[in-house]
Amino acid sequence: MLSKLEKIAHMQAIAISFPICIMSLLVIVKCWKSFHAIVKKPKVALKTSMGWVILGIFSAVSCIFAHSLLSIIPLSAKFLSIEKVVSFFDNLSVYSRISLEIFEFFSVFCLVKALVASDKNNRIGLSHRDINFII
Repeated sequence: MLSKLEKIAHMQAIAISFPICIMSLLVIVKCWKSFHAIVKKPKVALKTSMGWVILGIFSAVSCIFAHSLLSIIPLSAKFLSIEKVVSFFDNLSVYSRISLEIFEFFSVFCLVKALVASDKNNRIGLSHRDINFII
């Protein structure tokens, strides 16, 4: 009984992860030109909040794509009973999660930086001192 429920759960996780990979890849492709322009001239592009927003969105969606891809492969291997692939990704999971956490932190930092940069009149009550406290 548990094995059948486990297989159903794996199928559902694969079914959810696949469209997430496709949609995030579409967003990455759509944001690529803007991201490339920011990387080429960061001093100019990151003076505005829109540059920080684009950088944050690109890095967050890239992180979502990598996370979905890193979850779809071992789930598929587990569903198909390919033990070598499952053990490889089990050993790799700690390092990939740490790097994804760092990447997520960077994307949230970019979005917070955009929020602070866009709020010149301090309408929302956040200041640089509050952001430094959070970080």
